[in-house]
Parts: sequence; C-alpha cells; structure tokens
Amino acid sequence: MKTHRCLTDLLSLVASLCVTTCPLLAEDSTILLEDFETHLTGYLDPPWVGGVGGGSYENPSVGDDGSGTNRIASGRGDFAAAPDGALRPMLFSFTTSQSEVLFQFEGRTTTIADKPYHSAGASASRLEFRDDSGTLHFGFGLDQNNLEGANPAPPPTTIFYDANRSALFGDSLEPDTWYEFRGLIDWTESDLEGRHGLFTLLYRERGATAWITDSSLSNRTLKVSDPTSITKLGMRVDQVGTSYYSNWHQGQMDNIRYKFPTSDVIIGFESSEGYLAGQAPLAPWEFTPGQDVRVTDAVRHGDAQALEVGPWTYDQVVYPVSVPPGETASFSVWIRPGFHQANYEYLGSVSILQLDTVSEYWYLSAGVIFENNIDHYGTGGTTQLSLRTQTSETFLDRSGDFTPEAWYKVNCTITATDIIFTVRIDTGTVVQSIPRLENYRIDQIILGGAANESTVYFDEFMYAPPALPVALTVNSAHGEPVPAVGVHHYTSGSLVSASVQPVTSGLTQEACTGWTGTGSVPATGSGNAIEFTLNADSSISWNWETRHWLEVSTVGSGSVSLADGFYSADSAQAIVATPAPDWLFMGWSGDLEGMEASTTLSMAAPRTITATFSDDADGDGLTNAEEAALKTDPWKRDTDNDGFDDKLEVDHGGDPTVSDRWRVDYIRAHGSEFDLYPSTIVLDVKTGELLFEVEGGQATLRLQLMQSDDLNHWNEAGEALQWQVPVNPAKEFFRIKISQ
Repeated sequence: MKTHRCLTDLLSLVASLCVTTCPLLAEDSTILLEDFETHLTGYLDPPWVGGVGGGSYENPSVGDDGSGTNRIASGRGDFAAAPDGALRPMLFSFTTSQSEVLFQFEGRTTTIADKPYHSAGASASRLEFRDDSGTLHFGFGLDQNNLEGANPAPPPTTIFYDANRSALFGDSLEPDTWYEFRGLIDWTESDLEGRHGLFTLLYRERGATAWITDSSLSNRTLKVSDPTSITKLGMRVDQVGTSYYSNWHQGQMDNIRYKFPTSDVIIGFESSEGYLAGQAPLAPWEFTPGQDVRVTDAVRHGDAQALEVGPWTYDQVVYPVSVPPGETASFSVWIRPGFHQANYEYLGSVSILQLDTVSEYWYLSAGVIFENNIDHYGTGGTTQLSLRTQTSETFLDRSGDFTPEAWYKVNCTITATDIIFTVRIDTGTVVQSIPRLENYRIDQIILGGAANESTVYFDEFMYAPPALPVALTVNSAHGEPVPAVGVHHYTSGSLVSASVQPVTSGLTQEACTGWTGTGSVPATGSGNAIEFTLNADSSISWNWETRHWLEVSTVGSGSVSLADGFYSADSAQAIVATPAPDWLFMGWSGDLEGMEASTTLSMAAPRTITATFSDDADGDGLTNAEEAALKTDPWKRDTDNDGFDDKLEVDHGGDPTVSDRWRVDYIRAHGSEFDLYPSTIVLDVKTGELLFEVEGGQATLRLQLMQSDDLNHWNEAGEALQWQVPVNPAKEFFRIKISQ
C-alpha cells in the first residue's frame, strides 16, 4: 500500500510519495511484529539472536516464499536440536489482569514429494515464550513429528506444550500449505496453586476468513507462576533430513503479529527494550530501505538512546496503528528539529495518515512541521523559525518561534471527530484541531526528517491505542430490550444504558422483575433499567414473571388496599376494605365473595372485584351515624326486638332501645275494645249491616282495610274491595266467616 511521506511540500511533493509494502494493522487490529522484510536473504538480524537448526547451520535463514515476500526458514542441518531457537525481547509485559492477549503467525512445514522422510525427527513452525534465562514457559504452532521414521511421514499437526514440554497434539493439517495460527491467552484465570493462564489455539488457511478452534488445544492451562517473568519471544523453525544437502524438510514462518488489551505503547528506544545503537528500530517501525533511520546513543532526551532520522532529505519512519472511524486514541513524542539556513526548509515533522476505508486508496496526512521560512513569521513570533500545521491538501497556520536542535514534545489527541495537535514552543502553546474525515481510518504515525541534510531526533514515544472492544451479551425471554437480544460490541469504558419494557396481552402481562449479570454488569438487581460502565466482556439476562390484571371498584364511600394493576400470577394478595367514617362495609362481589373486610385474593387469573359500603347498613331509614347517636344496632332494623323498626319508634317519639312489646301483647288480648278481631272469629251480620247488602238475588260485600299508628286515629289502607255472590233473596240472615 502507499505510505505517505509526512507533510512533504504539499502538492509538489505529494506525487513523489514512496511506495512500500510495509504491512499495517490487520482488520482485527493485530499489530505486525515481524515480517522479515528488512532482513537480508540468508540471515536473521537483531533483535533476533540464537540458532534454530542443528547441524552446521546454527542460524535460521531468510528466504523468499515464492511470492516475492520474505519468510524465515530453518537452516539445513541433520536435525533441529537447538533447545532455545531464536529469541527477541518482548515489547510488553504480561500481567495477571490481562484477559485477551493474542499472538499470531503464519507457518507451514515443507516436504519433497518424491523424497519423503527416511529418518526419525520433526520439522516445526512454533512460537515460544521464555524468561530472561531462556527457560521455556509454553509454546504453540505446527509440528510434523516423525519420531518413528515412518515412510511416508505423517501429516503435520497443531501442537501446544507447557514448561515441562508436555506436548499435546491437535488437528491434522496439510503439508506445504501456509496456515495462520493464533494463540489466545487469558492471564486472569488461575488454578488452586496460584498458577496463571488459560490458552486456546485457533488456525485457518492463509487467506481464509473463518478461524477454526482446535478443540483438543482449547482452554489448556499454562501453569505460569509469574506471567511478568516472561520477557522473551522465541521462534522454532526446525527441520529434519537424512543428509547434509538432500531429503530435508523444514518449518517456515512469516508475519508474526500480536495484540495486548488496551496496553499503551511506550518506547524509549533503549537497549533494555531490544533497541541497539547503530541498528534500525525494531518492528513494527517501518521505513523505506536505504533511508537513514537508526537508533543512536549520541543524542537523546530520555535515558541513553533515541531515534535518529537523516541526514538525507525527507527520510522518515512510520509506526503503524489502526484507529477506525469514530474511535479514539492518542500519542506523544519528543522531537529535536534539525537546523539549516536554506529557505522553505522542513526541519522535522510529526503527522498522521488517514486512509479511506471505502476505497482503501485515498489518503490524507495531517500534522505539524518545524519550518525555516524567511518569508513568513509565525503568529506571535519574531523569527522565521515557526511551527507549521497543515494537511497534505491545506495549509492551516504558522505559529510562534522554536529553537533548532532543542527538544519539544508533540502531543496528539484523536477524538471521534478531530485530530488535535498540541505543541509548546518558545513563544507559547500551539493547539491545532483538524477535523477527521468521514469513513477514514488513521493508519500511521509518521516521524519525519528534515528536507535538507540535517538530522532530526525523536525520543520517548507513547501511543495509547483505541480501547479494545468488549462484548455485551443480552438475553431476554420477552419484550424488546435495549440493547436488543444478542451480542453487542462496545469500546471499553463505554457507558451503557440497558432497559426493557413489559409485554401486555389483554389482561395478562409479562413483566421484568430485574436481571442477573456477569462482568461489568452487577450480579443481580431489580427493576427494568440499569446503567453501567462496560470494561470487560459481560452479559445481562432479564428476568420475567407473568402478571394478571386486577380491577377494583367500590359502591358507597370507602377504600380498598389494592389498586387497579397487574399482580404476580398465582400470588395470594392480602386485601382490606376500609369504610369511610359513618359507613359500614357490606361485603365483596365479583371474583371475590364474603363479608370479611380483610381477606386474601388469589391471582390465578385476571380478577374484577367490588367492595360495597353503606351509610344505612340495616336499611331501617336511620343512618349509621344516627344509629350511633341513638346507641342502636346499625345492623338491625329493630334493635329492641319489639316488632317496631327503630325509625318508626323514633318518628313517634319512642325509644328504639326500649321494647314496646307489652303494648302489642295488650292489644292482642283486648282486640274487641279496639274493634279488632282475630282471624278465627265468625261474625253474624244482618243484611244491610256492615258493608253487606242483598238485592235482587245478588249479595254484595264491601271491605275497606283501615290502618292506625295509635289505635285512635285510623285511615284507609289502600282501595276498598268488593265481592258479588248470587244468593236466595228470601233469606234474612247471612254469616261471614273469616279464616286464615
């Protein structure tokens, strides 16, 4: 792909951009550690040290894999027996808080079709992890083991082994085929003895999209007591054969990559980091072959060494990164600009390159340049030495003054929308914000040399990559939760608001009662909403229960302890009816019956209930309040049981709490005195008496029922009744018999 020479002389120099094959980050954000392109064919250069093959060739050789791309291969020896292989310093330290460490490489074992194995041995392509003393902790990769000397040899297989070299073999693969091998390491896992690490191996053919998990080599314990003690990365590309020049079969390796969880890159270009004075910087730093880029101990800002660029025109070094659209990162570096008297000269620069993710072709650089320009003074400055900010398409500003061959720190903050450079020069702090382009990914940090024969130095480089994505798994049996059911990826540190609403169908509802969570989600909680900061792979499972609708109504004045609403299915709900003052509870109706004001309601189904209250519980015409004042029983119409309702007695000046039964008994005993007759009496009446008359053979009887409150005053009770019966008019007397 194209690598942009940082902020060259705008349009006139854009066309002269060098083209290089330096790989950047893969789609999955792994970082290229080694592709062997800078090594001379036939040699393996520092920071790799040590031999791989046995026999006469102790060092592995670098060669062409047939496509014009370098790869590493074992030397031709009788057997691969060197115990340590080739080692280089690790760029980062392992810690027990890391859960997603990844190392990846491409490897294969080669065979000669007409010359299979004729002796015991093994060819291999493996990565190993060791400490300062070279002690092995674990390794993984590809192994073609023919310890029995079979002919033909068995196919190569995946392999994993721990510190005891206890090898476990996995899936069988094809010889002469390039595969990608990926080791996933989780240092947060530990065993009962306090040893750390869990390992899983994945692989795929080169160019394939889907990874295959090797089930035999999945979740294998590493048993490492102190992960921080692992400081060396080793590679084994063993070979086997029967003679010095023929019948040899070798392991081959290419494109070693890695990914650490949210680890900041801090590079001081020191020997303790594997950087050697006079040598090119270690991968993943990239530069065009032939450019003057080296580590030096002659000039530095930090401890002992720095990075030197130049003195040839426009030399530069690139640190590959990957900041996808919308994600954030930052970096800083100290720069010591060069010095030259010529006009329009760049004396050093720091910039980034954005690549169009749609076309994977269009790009734009942006950054700051330390410039000598006698035609322009920087804003607020007094010399022609000013800080220039621009993109590869647009000049932005010149600011202040700086001093050549003095150290200045360049800070760059990459937000979702802007690229912000901050530099403190002699005349103050310069802040320049450059908008990020839509759909553009930041692919490179470029440290640029001078546009003349002066030398530029860089030191104490720091890069904070985008936070690794973390996964949130959402589970729910009902509803439409936010986020939705499934797996969602977020940037670590994201604030997540999760919620779900109830699902109602008629009078039945599925309601969320809370959640259970893992990772960054609290283990348990109630309610249907939660907000949390996502820092690790997590899950949330919404919990549900079925509820039925309860509808409550009242007649009269009073209240019920339960309101309309949904209640847990099959629950027993305590319910209380409370009458208003001077009112009495008369009972339940609907789906609840009974006279008990306090009772229990089963919610096995939707329910409708009514509580009835009355201010005249016995219906005698006196209110409950009046009955209380009279000290009568509000539940009885006739408190004293004398046959007269309480209201009747009150209306006629009586006392409803004192029985008037003696009056009733006296009247019954002396009814004739009051023209009252019992129903069993027979009256002999003469024609024309009472309301009885006979005329023309027709007897007519007229009766009028009378009523009295005091036996003194009478009035009609309804209409008069009349009967006509045929009779013998010759008769003089008739008898009227009254009976029940």
